[in-house]
Amino acid sequence: MCPEGKKHKCTLNPPEKQPQPPNEGNRYSKNFSGTFCRCGRDYDPETEVEAMINCIGCEDWLHESCLNLQPRRTAPVEDDEDEEALCLIPSESYDGLVCAECVSGCPLLLERAGSEGWMVVEPTEEGSFVVLGRSEVVTTGAKRDHAGEEQEGKRARLDDAARSAAQPSTDKADKAQNTETREAKPELSKPEIKQKAPRKGSGDLFLAHGMRARLAKELDATLAATLPFPLVDEEIYEPPADTDPAETLDQVTERVVGSLPRVQAIEALHGFQNMKDKLKVMLQSRAESGSAVSREDIESFFADLNKSRR
Repeated sequence: MCPEGKKHKCTLNPPEKQPQPPNEGNRYSKNFSGTFCRCGRDYDPETEVEAMINCIGCEDWLHESCLNLQPRRTAPVEDDEDEEALCLIPSESYDGLVCAECVSGCPLLLERAGSEGWMVVEPTEEGSFVVLGRSEVVTTGAKRDHAGEEQEGKRARLDDAARSAAQPSTDKADKAQNTETREAKPELSKPEIKQKAPRKGSGDLFLAHGMRARLAKELDATLAATLPFPLVDEEIYEPPADTDPAETLDQVTERVVGSLPRVQAIEALHGFQNMKDKLKVMLQSRAESGSAVSREDIESFFADLNKSRR
């Protein structure tokens, strides 16, 4: 990753090996420049009014309105509970989001999208949105799509009828089929990928809780490697808490001076007090003039301080 061509000095390579040409292998997403979501809007934490959801694959952040979870807002919602009530799929209802771009490159996800536990948001002819892949179909506006439920029920009954018609009807065929089933164990690690009819929604996928754990048991390592997201989240490193109380400037000064011989301690205290007085004068002059203290001001201050000590 390093070096990356920034103005600040690299802290990994020694000074004698700097500067170095930038590493051309570095890759940065649009998030690096402050742009998020498929809409390409710039993110400003001071003005952003929408909640954004992180994709567990590419780790891009997407607006809830761009995911068709709720209409786009122009003003913030003060109460988090009110915000969740407006959301088509509340945050506690799923384990993770896989954005449409990540889904499009994985045949397994494309095949399972819309089935139970693999929730997708689809538009309706009435202009609202419906969630496929959970037990109860809920549309925006808190109204149930009875027509959609009836259609799904008809489709399920037709599928059952088709499967029944395709099964052998004779006892001999049943016996042969049962024998074949006992001899050949089903390979859960390599499920058959069936081509589904194209969907009208954006294609974002919301995984139910426990889905990744089930995939970890069901898929072999080769097939699991084709998924755009990890099946097990890595532990986030948290540095141990600092049990030592923070020292004040006076305590640090007293500790440092106390470790010096008497003559050097007196000179150090005199020099420290001299620096404080001159720094106070410089900062006060900047405050009275209304100008900000720049890096050049600080460097010039210490350069003059060193000259006065010679």
